Amino acid sequence: MKKIRIAFLGNSDISINALKTLLNEKIEIKVVITNKDKAIGRSHSTLLPTPVATFAEANNLSLFKTNSINQDIKLVQKYEVDYIITCSFGQMLSEKVLQWAKIKPINIHTSLLPKGRGGAPIHWAIINGEKETGYSIMEMIDEMDAGDIFSQEKILINENDTLDILYEKLGKLIEDTFLEDFFTSVVINPQPIKQDQTKVIKWLNIKKDDRFILWNDSAINILNLIRGLNSKPLAYTIFEDKEIKIIKAKLYDNSFPLDKRIYNPGTIISLQDEYIVVQTKVGVLMIEEFIIPGKKPTTFKAFKNGNKNFFKPLMKFKIER
Repeated sequence: MKKIRIAFLGNSDISINALKTLLNEKIEIKVVITNKDKAIGRSHSTLLPTPVATFAEANNLSLFKTNSINQDIKLVQKYEVDYIITCSFGQMLSEKVLQWAKIKPINIHTSLLPKGRGGAPIHWAIINGEKETGYSIMEMIDEMDAGDIFSQEKILINENDTLDILYEKLGKLIEDTFLEDFFTSVVINPQPIKQDQTKVIKWLNIKKDDRFILWNDSAINILNLIRGLNSKPLAYTIFEDKEIKIIKAKLYDNSFPLDKRIYNPGTIISLQDEYIVVQTKVGVLMIEEFIIPGKKPTTFKAFKNGNKNFFKPLMKFKIER
């Protein structure tokens, strides 16, 4: 059997989960394409390669770095490829790039399309309280995540899953199932299904406004927001004109008595040994870990020892942006 020629486009750790599966005797990875190294540090003198770049170099794969494959397509067209496969690449591909593939341009998208089109499907799956998610193998077209679907794999979202946990679970799911799904549903017996346009839901990139905690919401919705943004970029609230990022919280669990008074949303009801207890519109939230501007991440238990008067009962977090 003639080897299938692949161009792989990706950047992140979850991209590596997909790329690993393609290290197969039936596949020839002609080129790996990823973003250019990112300048980091105060002086921007240190260059940090993407995880995909590091993996490709460690496995002696041909590597091309670009922040615009649409502009640089001529530099890689010397590689003849049957399929383009992208996973967490983050660049919209032009029609000219899509036509580079002799057979199909394929994307691995981490949602159960048509729900979850856009750049932050893992975040929004948790934020929106979804019970399951997964990934879709789809044909790329010149509209975001709108191509026909070849196959999907599902996974449950547990109530304690954070963004990082679900990211790892999806990565493992891709690593365990993608290669077989690709051969079965794309190469051997393709029967793509068009997306139902009446069921399209977009989960676009996270903006700062999306991260703001609306205390005039239910405790469960606020907790989902915190989980869905952990560990990056983190949900935040405003307290005494300071932007406080919330790392970890939980719903009130009857572990200590609450008085029967009615509090406005955002009000600190009490300060317990490990928690700041806050009223929401529906239910009570217990904040455990956070970041004060200019400080390192901390638990409330550790923070209160040197900051006894920073938080006080009946003080309020800002309700509106």
